[in-house]
Amino acid sequence: MIKSQSLFIFLILIFILLSAVHSLSYDQGGAYPDFESDKGFAYLHDESTLYCIDISNRSLKWEYKPKLHFNLPENSNEFNFSGISDFVMFGDKILIGTLEGYLICINSVDGNPEWEYFLNHRIITKPIYKDKKIYFGTDGFKVCAFDTEKKDTTWTYHINNAIENLIVEDKVYFCAGDKRMWALNIDNGNYVWMTLNFVALPKTRPVFYKDNIYLGTTYGTVYNVKSENGGVYWRSEGSENYGQPCYPVIIDNHIIYKHIKEALVSFDIKKLEGKFRFDGDNILPETVIARDSTLYYLGDSKLYIANAVTGMYRQPIDLSIFNPGTPILIGQTLFVRNETSLYKVNFNREETDLIFDFGKESEQESKIVKMNIDNLKLLVANVTYPKYAYDNDIQGMVKFRCLMDSKGNIITKFCEYNDSDYLMIAAKEAIERTKFKPLLVNDAPYSGWVTIPIPFRFVNKEK
Repeated sequence: MIKSQSLFIFLILIFILLSAVHSLSYDQGGAYPDFESDKGFAYLHDESTLYCIDISNRSLKWEYKPKLHFNLPENSNEFNFSGISDFVMFGDKILIGTLEGYLICINSVDGNPEWEYFLNHRIITKPIYKDKKIYFGTDGFKVCAFDTEKKDTTWTYHINNAIENLIVEDKVYFCAGDKRMWALNIDNGNYVWMTLNFVALPKTRPVFYKDNIYLGTTYGTVYNVKSENGGVYWRSEGSENYGQPCYPVIIDNHIIYKHIKEALVSFDIKKLEGKFRFDGDNILPETVIARDSTLYYLGDSKLYIANAVTGMYRQPIDLSIFNPGTPILIGQTLFVRNETSLYKVNFNREETDLIFDFGKESEQESKIVKMNIDNLKLLVANVTYPKYAYDNDIQGMVKFRCLMDSKGNIITKFCEYNDSDYLMIAAKEAIERTKFKPLLVNDAPYSGWVTIPIPFRFVNKEK
């Protein structure tokens, strides 16, 4: 009898433990972090270089700067960098997407390159690794699956609008510029379903929870989409004047998200009713993450920590960090970065410690400046809309990176972003026809890389 009671108690404890583990095993959502961490190291990048930072020693372990795959003129070696769109870690490897259209695999231990693949497109969504494959959206309106063992694309799916955020679960789900969500077969990339048009552009990372998908739009509206068929179950209140996307997080059948009238609201997914709000000094959060039943959200350079069950929050911690990104919580320590530095937030002392200033590592010449308005006006006058693209309702964006001398001459150029080959050719020809004026930076003639965006949009086109 005693043995039976002991066995019963033991089974109960195991059940409680498994339940606790299961309840915390789902993706709680929020925005993607601006960097990754693994085994005491932080991996982050600026526009040209990937850095590996030893967190405990506050030092740079290695850095990797992808080079261009074409020759530059003599005495131009300082401009030989491709630029990084994003990266993803898998095992002891890191796959980098470059602005030149290459995938480069490097070793995460020493930063040495191992192999590369010419994708001919720029990655524009956060790459997702699952079961030896990496999934991502690219320019040219494409979604791709890449096999890391075969070092080749498994499948590619093309639509007629820009790819937005992408997640991988039982299917590949992504949002698009046509105000819809799409689902593809994870194995072969075949079409499964797409939703009807949302009232606004879906802009946040979708969150997958109990066979449902939750995502936010630019109008502050949250949608609940059924993963089986793409049907919209419910959507929250929004506003046509609300211009900021909301990043929903999920905690125990409650979704917490930005609201047009409040800082954050908690909504019961099962009962379809509001629970409470997080005022947070009436500061709308810039980014939100969740750990178990605790919310961490940044607003006005302050960190708010709230209990998602009670709605209570502690006195905010002043981070004194300009333009902080989405943080990462490692154990009980929060790490956050901005454009130049990585910081650690000490909850007990309510202090922010500088881990590493990688801005000092960035060479001044490894910068890319934007073309000025006057030169863009000269360029636009030489742009001719391609007839095939016009007749077939093809719109989009093209971005070129041009090496310019101090007199305004274009020495060399390559395409960094391309929604259509027809548009890309037209943009290239327009740049070649344009006589640019010298570009001034800090009142001095500039020589170096310049990025030139060229949008192709219809104005009052007759249908």
